[in-house]
Amino acid sequence: MLAGTILVVGDAGTRIGTNMLRGTIILFKSPKLMPIFYYNCYYQPAFWGLLYKDLQFKGFDISDSYKNVFFKRFSSDANEGARGEVLICQ
Repeated sequence: MLAGTILVVGDAGTRIGTNMLRGTIILFKSPKLMPIFYYNCYYQPAFWGLLYKDLQFKGFDISDSYKNVFFKRFSSDANEGARGEVLICQ
């Protein structure tokens, strides 16, 4: 992944985010992450409210329980400069 945003509602593969340079991967289910990721914080990103509303407007069926959700943030890929992020829904 060079940049951008990927939203994964189902199960993610075992090597998700490997070789990631920049960008954001949002996961609704918690995967086992590779050791190239490191934990940063637990928070609600400022962009989440806008993205949530946009997804609903475009017809994605996302439960209202995700409207004010928090995420665990991990930096990745440590081998590529760790400028990407993986957000795991809590």
